[in-house]
Amino acid sequence: MVTACEAALVPLDDDAVLALVREQLGASDAVLIAPAIPASKEALVRRAHAAHLREGERILVVYDDTVLGRGDEGIVITSRRVAWKNAGGEAQSLTWDELDPESLYAEGNRLFVGIGTIELAGDAPTLEAAAAVFLVLALSARVPDTRTALARSGAAPREQPTLRPTTPAAKAG
Repeated sequence: MVTACEAALVPLDDDAVLALVREQLGASDAVLIAPAIPASKEALVRRAHAAHLREGERILVVYDDTVLGRGDEGIVITSRRVAWKNAGGEAQSLTWDELDPESLYAEGNRLFVGIGTIELAGDAPTLEAAAAVFLVLALSARVPDTRTALARSGAAPREQPTLRPTTPAAKAG
């Protein structure tokens, strides 16, 4: 039986993260979701986050928090990490497994992510939706994908026993 928490987990691949983001955040003027991120905007975002984004790491979401649409401030989501740059601040990044789900919460126009705070210019609903996405991705990064581990090891999956509730009648029999 799958728990509600397990049902919310997603594989950390581009397609699954994009599906989650589309469901929770949705696109808007400020939220750009791949493949609708213009190449010029992606280049500006990559320049702002050059220290954190690996070459070839696909940018899935850009939340542009600049007035003029420069893209150098706001949030970037990939299947590996969240990166952000607040107004006047330094670019920062956390991989999904570095993000502690228990230190994650939104308050007003701030999203607290453990080591730092993401601040957006007055968009509390987007931050709350982002917090929900980040929570799922942080939890997903902590659960080992047993199918992948089994495939790498070459071992065949074992059939899981069926667990049944124990009743007094079952114990007596």
